Amino acid sequence: MQLDTLTMYVSPYHTNLRFSVKKVIKDVQLNELRCLIDTLKEKGKDAQETMIFCNTMNEIASVANHLFKLGVHAYDHKNKSPENCLLSNYRSNMWQTRKTISQLP
Repeated sequence: MQLDTLTMYVSPYHTNLRFSVKKVIKDVQLNELRCLIDTLKEKGKDAQETMIFCNTMNEIASVANHLFKLGVHAYDHKNKSPENCLLSNYRSNMWQTRKTISQLP
């Protein structure tokens, strides 16, 4: 196996998960979220749920800030309250009570 090989272990009990991996240069990586932003603008809460994995807290912040370019489309019913936000995050070091639902304010 090459040194830069990425290995993904997938549970056979989660047949509803699909993986899409695309290597891009750092300068344009956030532009790869354009299709997700367009889908959320078009379908809102009816869009398929999507998970984006980040390695660091800085990456989480960068992705979240980029996704909030959705503006009012980041919310269901165009009401900018946390309960109506279509975006959420999950971190392994979160308090257990916040792991149930953690919405980006």
